[in-house]
Amino acid sequence: MTHVLSSRDREIQDLCGQIMHDHMRLDDECDALNAEMRTLQRYIKKRDSLLPPGFLDPTLYEVRSRIMTLNRAIGQHEYRLYHLERIEMRLVKMFAKDARAEQGMPLIKEEEEEEDPIPDEYKCCCSTVVNKKEEGITSAGASGSGSGNKENVIPSDSKTSGGSKKSGLSGKRAAPGTS
Repeated sequence: MTHVLSSRDREIQDLCGQIMHDHMRLDDECDALNAEMRTLQRYIKKRDSLLPPGFLDPTLYEVRSRIMTLNRAIGQHEYRLYHLERIEMRLVKMFAKDARAEQGMPLIKEEEEEEDPIPDEYKCCCSTVVNKKEEGITSAGASGSGSGNKENVIPSDSKTSGGSKKSGLSGKRAAPGTS
């Protein structure tokens, strides 16, 4: 017996795939930035070790400013990853709730979590999924031709939302600024 997905379920599934794709892209970019920063730090440490204690090589100003720029970029990537993981967890909870309801099992009482503000760039996709869930939109006329609502697309550099999808979620990250 095959299970036919409604257009709403397909939209949510596409959104989950897109979130996972963005998550993996951000993870890879963060790793690359960290590697570049470590390389530059080793280079500076090696050059500074040649000088007497307390002296810094003035010719390395550009390298030091690049390290600070990389550090800020890494912080921004980690912040985006944190919010993407929150959205992923919200979707997982929503699917678990659906599965329990379909099987006639009692619903688990949700604990109210402290709500961090979600950045504007992710608000549209997360609130759309939650609102559609609450309104109970069915496949009848939910998305017209099945193309979906293009304003729900998460902004990214890549043009495709396909590619390999990571199964499950990565380990929990600490909230930004608590590392």
